[in-house]
Amino acid sequence: MRVQARQCPFTGKLFKEENIDKYLLHLEKVRKLNREKNLYIYHRNTFKDWLAEEKKLITNVDMIVPWFLKNQRRIMDTVNSRNGGDRDKFYDTDTFAELEFKNAYYIAYLSNTHSCPDTGVTNWSKLNGLPTGYRGWAAIIAGSLDRASNHMGEYPVSEALKLIGIKTGTGGGGNKNFSWSCSIFLDDWPGLIEAVNNMEKDQIVRKLKGV
Repeated sequence: MRVQARQCPFTGKLFKEENIDKYLLHLEKVRKLNREKNLYIYHRNTFKDWLAEEKKLITNVDMIVPWFLKNQRRIMDTVNSRNGGDRDKFYDTDTFAELEFKNAYYIAYLSNTHSCPDTGVTNWSKLNGLPTGYRGWAAIIAGSLDRASNHMGEYPVSEALKLIGIKTGTGGGGNKNFSWSCSIFLDDWPGLIEAVNNMEKDQIVRKLKGV
């Protein structure tokens, strides 16, 4: 007697006709995994160019946080695509409820001992011939990520910040109340260069005038 069966078009797995419910659940699961995989590929392949264009429009450091909050879902999805969604991932219900820079101030030679611009180098040992700092802002970045209690054992926030060019340092505090020191290197944010150049020129003029 021939046993009727159904074969999954994606995996080739066979299910007896009497197990139609299991077959349908299997299809749903596989389709969901395929959608996630395609989404990961899309974000991984398009994020770099998208981010570069977005950064050209950010002309003041105060614009960074509102921009991040507006685009947080795309940033979260890209973090997941980079680590395969297997560790420290973001979930569909996650939301950055709060985010802010505290005590941000501009420095002509922002330390590169632990971090540097994407196109720069670190110089922990202050080696001759290498930069000992880059233009940028030192700050504290603090906020809160709202998420389900069963996801509190994963901590993806710092990876999301580093992904866009906010280099986090010491700090922590979990998801509900995080706070890190951070470096915002000007070379990572080309839209800010004109404003900084104008600011530095104004400072030189004021110094020459003794103001």
